[in-house]
Amino acid sequence: MENGVKRVEIATNGIKYLPIIEQICTKTFVDINISIDAGTRETYKKIKTVDKFNELIENLKKYAKLPLLLRLKYILVRGINDTKEEIENYINLMKEIGIKNSELMIDQCDNEFLSSGEFRIPQYYYELFDFYKKKCKENDIEPHIWEYIEEILAKGEFFK
Repeated sequence: MENGVKRVEIATNGIKYLPIIEQICTKTFVDINISIDAGTRETYKKIKTVDKFNELIENLKKYAKLPLLLRLKYILVRGINDTKEEIENYINLMKEIGIKNSELMIDQCDNEFLSSGEFRIPQYYYELFDFYKKKCKENDIEPHIWEYIEEILAKGEFFK
């Protein structure tokens, strides 16, 4: 870019397509991170409280055609999207669109995770993270789990 910017990072919900990104991609590296937290329209509506899943998917398809790094984020929300079935739907959606980078996170606003003064996760989340990594690798998707979560998983700190 004219001002020497070498990288542009954008975090968005993806509901509105941003045509200016097409122009920026020709001048510098663009990294877009979109948190969708679902693999189905029904789950998306529960988490986001808006019925914009179809618009989001159309925009993801447009972004996937651009020369940029497109990453989808999936935040586990206990009791809503924390199942193998929903994670598999999410991975299948990524594969269908052609998105190769994913992040899996935990809802840090869930007070039960902090009940002991330490951040601990439900025991079944260990299986979900393993399942996520396995499904990503099977579908040629780069899985990313934040370092603090990897540390918790390594320590085995969980509650039942």
